[in-house]
Amino acid sequence: MTDDEDWRTEQWLEDRYWGDGMTLQEMADEVGCSISTVTRWMDHYGIERRPPGYKGAPADDVLDDLVRVSRELGNAPTRAEYRDLGNHTPQTAARKFGTWAEARTIANAEAFYGGGRLVETPVAGDR
Repeated sequence: MTDDEDWRTEQWLEDRYWGDGMTLQEMADEVGCSISTVTRWMDHYGIERRPPGYKGAPADDVLDDLVRVSRELGNAPTRAEYRDLGNHTPQTAARKFGTWAEARTIANAEAFYGGGRLVETPVAGDR
């Protein structure tokens, strides 16, 4: 989070909680406050809590979005580019695929190399 970004806005809270599927603990850790502080701000705006067992955006949806943005740009997006053009956040992609770098690698392979599947080409004399 940038220094000038105020996390206490309805938009920020809804984006992280509903859009990214972050837990209250993850949100609190990101901004350096307690869960009760995040909860109070969510209550202030009337943001509903998720039902038990909610898992957030499916990994396939996040990957499809990363691939779309990669194709639009002609390469794997930076964090800033993905924040501007993507439907999720780099943090969501990192949670779904282990790290942001791994998410970019997978999306790049899918967008430009057929999903990263290697196709063996016979070499002359190997037939």
